[in-house]
Amino acid sequence: MSKEHPLIAVVDDDASVCKALSRLLRSSGLDATAYSSGRAFLECGAARNPDCLILDVQMPGMSGTELRDRLNARPRRIPVVFITAHDDAAAREKALGGGAVAHLYKPFSDAELLEAVAAALKNAPDGAEMMEDGQQRDEVGCRPENRRNPVWRNGGQE
Repeated sequence: MSKEHPLIAVVDDDASVCKALSRLLRSSGLDATAYSSGRAFLECGAARNPDCLILDVQMPGMSGTELRDRLNARPRRIPVVFITAHDDAAAREKALGGGAVAHLYKPFSDAELLEAVAAALKNAPDGAEMMEDGQQRDEVGCRPENRRNPVWRNGGQE
């Protein structure tokens, strides 16, 4: 990963988790943005080309593993760290079997999450993903209600 400040996207239906993880990531020198659902990420976040995804396994609508499977169909694979409050061996195997870097049970320590993200970033693809018409895009079609919080870059809010 050659970016100075890699972008990490957090996808979780729990606003407090999104906020806490975004703060942790920013305090560690990473850029962070959060989304309330898999659908919100697909509508808004995928165009941002994150370098790593932190996905909750169980969310209403589209689960974290369903989102990962949809994204794995794309040419540019984004490394994934799964988080969950449910100790389910079958779900863990499904998550890791699909190429996830880590599968963490809540509550996890800051160090555990940051270690998993660091491992994911070692395998992150370089370069921005181009959209179907060949243009690099940002926030295309994103509805504000789908964003949990703004993108934070080192030094401020975007």
